[in-house]
Amino acid sequence: MYETIFFAISSAIYHLYMVAVVGFVALQFGWIGKPNEKKDDSQKESSQKEKPQAGDLLNNLMGGLMKQMGPILEQSMARAENPAAAIEEAATSKPAVNFD
Repeated sequence: MYETIFFAISSAIYHLYMVAVVGFVALQFGWIGKPNEKKDDSQKESSQKEKPQAGDLLNNLMGGLMKQMGPILEQSMARAENPAAAIEEAATSKPAVNFD
């Protein structure tokens, strides 16, 4: 069971990473996003300073994902290392969802 949970989590991370890579490539080649409009020099300088780079967006996405998934993965790994303690914890703890 723990292998299935770990596989599902790792598969989700892999697929999100691949979506981010494809999005990054699409941004770089200009397949997605607004087409560039002609602007004078003063507007070009101000828009370039405000515009985030595609690499920054990718780093922010992956960093946020790992912040969310980190504790879940640590807990899953701890349960996988000591299944007897995980079974004992599950038997003595209250369920997270009340089905009444």
